[in-house]
Amino acid sequence: MCDESGEAVSTEVFAGNTHDPQTFASQVRKVAERFGCKEVTFVGNRLTASIAQAGGMIKSVQIKELPEGFHSITAITKPQIKSLVTQWVIQRELFDKEVCEVKDGDVRYIVRRNPYCAEKSSQTRRSKRACAERLLEKKNVYLYEHRGASIDIAREAVEEKIKGLRLGKWLRVIAEDRVLRLEQDDAALEAESLLDGCCVIKTDLPPEVADKQMDMTDTRIWLK
Repeated sequence: MCDESGEAVSTEVFAGNTHDPQTFASQVRKVAERFGCKEVTFVGNRLTASIAQAGGMIKSVQIKELPEGFHSITAITKPQIKSLVTQWVIQRELFDKEVCEVKDGDVRYIVRRNPYCAEKSSQTRRSKRACAERLLEKKNVYLYEHRGASIDIAREAVEEKIKGLRLGKWLRVIAEDRVLRLEQDDAALEAESLLDGCCVIKTDLPPEVADKQMDMTDTRIWLK
């Protein structure tokens, strides 16, 4: 746990199988009781892929349990962004403008698309497809050289690979005349990539305390 300048004010070690959100409540108590703070903003980062997928250290449950005077700034996951877009809380076109802010009750969402992250997501998707294609080519060679081999088993192996790579929403394998090929659903792929690079920061801080352009190092407490 660090102060606004990034200097550590407290270090606590947890068992290795402890999920990040489970470590948050004790830090809140520490700030309130040991340090005697009355007004604090916790900022939770999502620097690792595992934390990002899980939704970060500070989730809705943890936010609801914050005592009066305590606030939070955190990022939300892609599924949560999709939900907000579907509900028209956030309009998709806002991501392609300058940094925008959307207010929903007491909650503020700061939205923006990061072109670098969008391209990185696209590259990752292409790399995963290439991986599936390599396996498919290998299976096709095997089927050609071994006429008694089961095409269904080969197809299932490629399907399992596609599933493991999380490409199943827009990519599937077709078997025709003992040859496997990939079939892409362009509409599904477009829907899947629609929010590539889209970032949303969620906070309950009022604008007069933290505007949409503020530097995160200005907040009271930074959790790493």
